[in-house]
Amino acid sequence: MKYCSNCGNELVENSDVCLSCGKLVEKQTAGRSNSNPGRTLGIISLFVWVIPLASWIVGGIGLSKSKTVGQRVMNIIGIILGIVMFIINIKILIG
Repeated sequence: MKYCSNCGNELVENSDVCLSCGKLVEKQTAGRSNSNPGRTLGIISLFVWVIPLASWIVGGIGLSKSKTVGQRVMNIIGIILGIVMFIINIKILIG
């Protein structure tokens, strides 16, 4: 059973407002929170490899925050792709 955080009275199931005091009921979100920045930064580093410096920065930060081997691998791949793209960019510029 849920109770109003303002007046303490019992709330009607699925109600948006407390019927006793009129305060809006805070809804619990059912989504997952991003409690693991290593994974998120690893995914970002895989997609920003087109801009090598951004890939190195995001991948490096993600690598330091990674908690699992899979997350570290994602970040390392992003960094390697950034290095490869940097080399390709230099070759294109030099001719």
